[in-house]
Amino acid sequence: MERKYDNNLIAHRKKNALRMTLTGFVYVVVSILCPFIIRSMMIYIMGYEYAGLNTVLYSIISMLNMTELGLGSVIVYFLYDPVARGDIKRIGAYLRVLKKVYGYIAAIVSLIGICVIPFIKYIVGVDVPADSHVYASYLLFLVSTIVLYLGMPEADILFNAYQRGDIVNYIKLLSALLAYTLQIIAIVVFRSFVMYFCAILLQSLFVVFLRYYSKKKYFPQISSVGDISSEEKRDIRKRVLSVFGHQMDETLISSMDNLILSFFCGLSVVTTYGNYMYVVSALGMFLAVLFNALTVTVGNAIVTESKESNYIRFKKVLGINSALVIWIFVCMSNLYTEFMTAWMGDKLLPFRTMFLFCIYFFVMQIRKSVISFKNANGMWWEDRYKPYLSMIVNIILDIILVRFAGIEGALLSSILCIVFIEIPWESKVLIRDYFNQSLGYYYVKLLEGLLLCVAGSFIAGKACELIDTGIMLGNIAIHGIICTLIFVIFLALVMLYSNVVIRHEES
Repeated sequence: MERKYDNNLIAHRKKNALRMTLTGFVYVVVSILCPFIIRSMMIYIMGYEYAGLNTVLYSIISMLNMTELGLGSVIVYFLYDPVARGDIKRIGAYLRVLKKVYGYIAAIVSLIGICVIPFIKYIVGVDVPADSHVYASYLLFLVSTIVLYLGMPEADILFNAYQRGDIVNYIKLLSALLAYTLQIIAIVVFRSFVMYFCAILLQSLFVVFLRYYSKKKYFPQISSVGDISSEEKRDIRKRVLSVFGHQMDETLISSMDNLILSFFCGLSVVTTYGNYMYVVSALGMFLAVLFNALTVTVGNAIVTESKESNYIRFKKVLGINSALVIWIFVCMSNLYTEFMTAWMGDKLLPFRTMFLFCIYFFVMQIRKSVISFKNANGMWWEDRYKPYLSMIVNIILDIILVRFAGIEGALLSSILCIVFIEIPWESKVLIRDYFNQSLGYYYVKLLEGLLLCVAGSFIAGKACELIDTGIMLGNIAIHGIICTLIFVIFLALVMLYSNVVIRHEES
C-alpha cells in the first residue's frame, strides 16, 4: 500500500529544524549563563557545601525521573508517521495513551521519592550545612517534578512530533527566566536554600500554564482522545521497556558519580567535581541543540526516504559532529584551567584530572550522530541489554575506583564503559545491522578525531605558552583565538587530504 505524506510538512523540514536550532541556542545560552551566575553566587554567598548539596539533590531527582522510561521518545517515534500523513485521529489516540501513562508515572515517582527521604542523610554525608533544611528542599523539588508529569506533558511531545520544538524552547526559556530571577533573589536577598527550591516549584507551575496556552493556540484541532489497537500497545510497551535501559544509562553515568563521590569524599569534593562537570555539560548542551532538532528531522526522513539517502545524511552529520567536537576539545584542554582559575580561584584540579574531563567530553559527544539516528529510527530494542551491562560495570568500577582515586576514578569508570561497551554495541546496531555498511569507516573517523584532538591540543598548548597578556580574561580570549586557528588549519588539511583521496579513487 502506497503511503501518502503531508508534502507541506516535508517541505518545511529544514525551516522547522532551523527554527528549533536557533531557539534552542538562545535557551542554551540562557540556561548556561544564568545557572553559572547562580552557582557562583551560591558558593560565594551561602558556602561551598551548598553547591555540593544542590548537585546531590539534583542527582537524586534525576534518578527518580528514570521512571519516565523514555516514554516521550517512544511516542514521538510513533507519531512520525501519522503526523507526516496528517492523521489527526491517530495522533489524538497516541496522546491519550501518553497522558494516561504519565499519570501512573507521577504516582510512582511520588511513592519512590517519599521512600528515599530516610536515606537522604546517608547520601549527602556529614558536612551538610545546618540551615539548609535539606528535607524541605528535597520535598519542594520532588513536588515540582510531579507537577510536570501531571501538567499536560503530551503538549511537548506533540510540538516535537510536528518539528515545532521551537515552541517547547520558548516555554522552557520563559519559565527558566522566571525561576532564575527568583533564585537570585532567594540567594542574594534571603540567603535561603528553601526559597531557592520554591522558585523551581513556581517554574513548574508556569510551564504547565504555557503548555496549556500554546497547545490551544497552535493545535486546537487535536485532542487527547481515542484509542489504539492492542498490537500498537504491545509495540509501545516493547519499545518503552527497551528504551528504559537507555534512559537509566544516561542518567546514571552522571548521577551515580555524584552520589558515590558524596558518600566517600563529601560535599566539597562533589562541588569541585560539579564545577568542572558544569563546563562539560554546558558545552554538551550546545551540541544537544543541534541533535535535538536533527533527531526529529531524521525521524521524518526515515519514514519518507531510502536507507541509502539516510546513510549519506548520517556520514555528513558524523563529519560535522566530529569537527565540532575536535574544536571544542582543543579549546577545552587549553582554556579549562584558566577559566576555572578565573571562576573558582585556587579550587583547581591537577592537569591530569582536567584532561580526563576533556576525554570524557570527547567519548560522550563523538557518538551523538549514531545515537540520534538510532533514536530517530526507534532502535532501542536492538541493543536493549547494552545499558544494563554498562550500568552494572560502571557502578562496580565507581565503587572501586572512587575510593582510591576520587574524581579521577569516577571519570575513568565512565570513560571505560563508554569506549568498550557503549560505542561498539550501538554502532554495530545502526551501521552494520540497519544500514548494512562496514564499521571500518566509523571507527577510522573516531580514531582520526581522537588523534586530531590530541595533536591539536598539544600544538595549540605550545602556541598559547608563547603569549601571556598578564590578564586572566585577556589570556582566555587570545588563547581561544589561537586554539580556533589551529583547529581551522587542521580541518583544512583534513579536507584537502580527503579531496585528494576521492579524486585518486575516481581516477
